[in-house]
Amino acid sequence: MLRHEARLIDPTPEEAAGALSAAAVLANADHPDRRVADDPAEWRKFARRMGKQPEGWQVWRGGPAEYHQSTTSFVLAGWWTDPPGRKHLAARSWRVTRYYEELFRKPDLDRRPPLWHVYPEFCCLRHDRDGTHLVCACGCGAVGTPATLGWVGDRCGPCSDHSQDGGLLPAGVPGVLRRSDPVSDADTVSWVAEAAALGAVRWAGAGEVRLADPGLALSVQTVAWEHYLRLNRRPSGEVVRSLQLPRTFGNGAPFAVSPDETLVAAVTGQAVLVDLRTWAVIGSVPAPPGGEWGGVGFAPDGSRLFLAGGLDVWAYDTAGWKRAASGSVRGAFGQGHRKDEWVRRLAIDPAGEAVYLAGGGPVYALDPATLALRATLDWHLGAVTDLAVSADGERLFTAGADGCVRVWPVRRLLEGA
Repeated sequence: MLRHEARLIDPTPEEAAGALSAAAVLANADHPDRRVADDPAEWRKFARRMGKQPEGWQVWRGGPAEYHQSTTSFVLAGWWTDPPGRKHLAARSWRVTRYYEELFRKPDLDRRPPLWHVYPEFCCLRHDRDGTHLVCACGCGAVGTPATLGWVGDRCGPCSDHSQDGGLLPAGVPGVLRRSDPVSDADTVSWVAEAAALGAVRWAGAGEVRLADPGLALSVQTVAWEHYLRLNRRPSGEVVRSLQLPRTFGNGAPFAVSPDETLVAAVTGQAVLVDLRTWAVIGSVPAPPGGEWGGVGFAPDGSRLFLAGGLDVWAYDTAGWKRAASGSVRGAFGQGHRKDEWVRRLAIDPAGEAVYLAGGGPVYALDPATLALRATLDWHLGAVTDLAVSADGERLFTAGADGCVRVWPVRRLLEGA
């Protein structure tokens, strides 16, 4: 869990050392072992390094966790120099279980420039024919580059001009939601449901989806190693209809229902599209390379089905069951990638303007027509365990293994000046 976060502008060496000391103390609180040493000499050494270099980052960790449920302290500090020459420092601390020590792998931290660890609000990389461009947004609603926004303290230059606009997020909604325990796969469901209360649409994953008729629900259930798509009565659980799905040895059976509730797509060993009016199989797709599907979702009008597996994504026209487009985020990983970086979640913009993918790395926004990469949003440490889009498409909620839910003003980041 994230224990502490502090941001400073042009700190003195003493202020920088004090921020790191405070981060270490809070990371170690209530834990007698595997602590980050609160070493004044080490903090002063870091302050001197920060004074000599325009940007960088450094991480400190306590002793290795010996058992699955034991925990370790981490302190991460990053600094960045803005165009006017002001130095920004961010100091954060975590207390994580052995399972989550992968959050602080050096290759993952190296992938993001120091600005990502420091910048006060939101950053993304836009991708177009002219190349890759850094775009940032302030909570006030202003969008631009670090130079054009001109940050001073916790306010950007245009803040005063936008102070009456209501900002990018609803009143009282922070950009980061935190909880007392790290987000696990099981916890993510309740977290995204809590984000949904702020305006996010319902999401479909492994489990149960309630239909417009409150007395009915769809589910994918496993019985004796076989998967079944079932229509159940609520609350009795009585099975109304059932269809056996292809056997899988993959990662479960996520599924999605079309907006008009006439189609359902279930992905097991194969991806299967079923007509709920007749319960007939319209079409199927073999498992992707690696054998595991990572996400499934329908376009808002139900005309397309999007399927993600590995680092690739495909779109199929539901009327004729024909592949319409394909895309990939492999280029974001350079020469290689790990299996834990595969796409595990997929969400669709309600207006049909973007397809969002998430997994062990960043969040990707793709063009729904061509599946070309539009933008990369990178903030969480470690895996993004779930995501949901607000009903108006303005905000994207991402839940991470770092114990945080990030609220992104995604429409402005993708389309703002």
